[in-house]
Amino acid sequence: MKKLKLICIQLLIFTSFISIAQNKIEVNKADDLPRRSVTLNGTAVDIVNDNEQLLRLTNNLIKNLEEDLDKYQINDKASLQSYYISLATCYMYKKDLEKAINLINKARDLEDKEGSKLTMGLFIKSFNSAYNQNKDITSDQFKDVFTKSYTDAWEKLPYEKIKDELESQRGSLSIFNPNLITSSLESQIQPYLDNNNNVVPEGLVLSFIGIRLELDYRSKLVPSMLNVVNTIYEANKSNVVKSDIWLDRDVSLNNIKEGKSVVVAVWDSGTDVSVFPEALLHKDKDGKNGIGYDLIKYKNDGLLLDDPKGKIKSDISRLQLLTKGFMDLQASIESPEVMEVRKTMASLKPEEAQAFQEELGFYGNYAHGTHVAGIAMKDNPFARLLVVRMGFDYRSQPPAHTLNQAKFQADMYKDIVAYLKFNKVRVVNMSWRYGVAAYEGLLALNGVGKDEEDRKKMARKMFEIEKKALYNAFKSAPEILFICGAGNENNAAEFVEYIPASFHDLPNLITIGAVDNEGKKTSFTTEGKGINIYANGFEIESYVPGGAKVKFSGTSMASPNVANLAAKILALKPNLTPEEVIKLIEKGSDPLPEDANLLLLNPRKSLQLIDPSIGSKSVSKLSLLKRWKPDTNTAKLMAQDYLEQLKSQSPEQAKAMEAQKGVLEQMFAQIIFEYKADGSLDVNIPNSPKQVGTWKLSEDNKMITTQMAGQSENESIEILSENELHTISSKGKKYKYIAQ
Repeated sequence: MKKLKLICIQLLIFTSFISIAQNKIEVNKADDLPRRSVTLNGTAVDIVNDNEQLLRLTNNLIKNLEEDLDKYQINDKASLQSYYISLATCYMYKKDLEKAINLINKARDLEDKEGSKLTMGLFIKSFNSAYNQNKDITSDQFKDVFTKSYTDAWEKLPYEKIKDELESQRGSLSIFNPNLITSSLESQIQPYLDNNNNVVPEGLVLSFIGIRLELDYRSKLVPSMLNVVNTIYEANKSNVVKSDIWLDRDVSLNNIKEGKSVVVAVWDSGTDVSVFPEALLHKDKDGKNGIGYDLIKYKNDGLLLDDPKGKIKSDISRLQLLTKGFMDLQASIESPEVMEVRKTMASLKPEEAQAFQEELGFYGNYAHGTHVAGIAMKDNPFARLLVVRMGFDYRSQPPAHTLNQAKFQADMYKDIVAYLKFNKVRVVNMSWRYGVAAYEGLLALNGVGKDEEDRKKMARKMFEIEKKALYNAFKSAPEILFICGAGNENNAAEFVEYIPASFHDLPNLITIGAVDNEGKKTSFTTEGKGINIYANGFEIESYVPGGAKVKFSGTSMASPNVANLAAKILALKPNLTPEEVIKLIEKGSDPLPEDANLLLLNPRKSLQLIDPSIGSKSVSKLSLLKRWKPDTNTAKLMAQDYLEQLKSQSPEQAKAMEAQKGVLEQMFAQIIFEYKADGSLDVNIPNSPKQVGTWKLSEDNKMITTQMAGQSENESIEILSENELHTISSKGKKYKYIAQ
């Protein structure tokens, strides 16, 4: 009887729990979450320094966020994570670190990207360890305990699984500048206060809390944290091979004689068509290579590329250098560009921050379309490029979107797709996306609308006009395959209503997520329903305006990799429909290692479904898979190349090395290059740690491309036999290697 009673009580509790869960309001899109406003007192600088006001705001924010979690069933892991992390931030400000850690653990449980899952919360847990022993966070004892705990936390993790996260942390810490944190108060937050009489969206409170935590907690520990991650990086960098799976997947059509022209449209921020040979460009009836729309002035201006004159003060080459530096920093590559980034960020004054950010933002738009086009057109002599330009705003304080502008964009979408149809475009790449929240944020920034709910309705009305027009335009062109990037916010495309990424029900559109060179999901990639195909979107080299090459990362780079494959498929089988092209892409893809329900792009396999001989491996490639040693003359040439490069970077060091030239030549004579089947390249130097890079043989077996420590080198093959390899370097020097 007692046992029966216990079972009944348990059943009652369980039934009550189910009832409570069922009473929650389901939320399937971000727009259904509540909007709230808060009234702030003082300027942005006043508020961040007013601990009494900030504590009151924090307590109220905690109350509202916890009530939301009780009231709503949020069916999106990224949004739920955001709630937990926001609450953890609030509790950390209150120094309730145990609650903060519990919330971080909940956020971590929702994470499916292994590296992010392993490294989430390392700072707050190390901070808690130190705080439990010493409440004076400015003391040396606190810093010592924190540093030990932080070191232990990183060292316990398997380096091969967290190397990207550690390298990213290393990069961000190395350019940390407290001046930029405080400058954001004036440049980014004060306009909200000025334009809204200090009645602002509640989410802005988190910005104040975050800045306070950065200034009070994190900034004092940055040197220790940087030393920790640098030490771990240096100890492991030569022991982990970053294999590149794409070396064996990429296929060139340059040696294919029979193929049909395919018009590929790059719908982006503008493309420098002079980078591409005339034979690869499509001309419309007016003899132009595309059309352009300015979405700052909202007019059809016919430009294919933004003119930087008048928009930036810095030299365009310097912005390119800094952009490359930031990319190298992200990839943990030491380069002259990285040194310049660190120097620039360390010396940047608060009053210079806004202009600096806007100029980098402008260059990002300026370079983006050309970079994307280079990926889409690579190794396809049958592709014909057509450009559609949309001039995206790069200013830190753009004006509010209007109903008239929404109607302009709706007409623009209709006209662009009509233009694509008229020019018989088969593949369109769109490495852009936006959601309704973007318009809501602009309305709030500019003080337009009575309150948050009013702005929500205004933003929704404008967004729906554009969304409907874009969707119907795609639907009206069933003969065109539209390919778009998912986004870089680590969220769900359908939950935040990204367009065009969320149009997954259209049979002629696919949305692409990003993986790295090992085929693992990047930490930034947006996911969600309908995003089933993942392609390489990490450190992809391509053109920027003027013809130089740099590496960018993002789903913006993953999407044109798929467009590239689609165009190659249509060059070989031009009568296929978009649905049939998608099926070939999917059929040739492999299961994603992290999730067998998702697909990892494999261009070689997809193209071999059409013609098994395409991209078949050759005897030449197999002949390379061994250990090679330079002969004496080649060792001298290599030493000479090294000294020339060193002169451009450090003349004093080069001068010192010149005196050791004989020793340097002997060292190069002992180097062993080992080409491996997985695309990795081991470089063994006597009395030195092994260096690891990657290699790739061109489709025609005439070129070896190697990458080592961020440097790329091309060598043309003259002779490749069982025992000898003769090449010509990019500088025209003849090298000879002997098989070992």
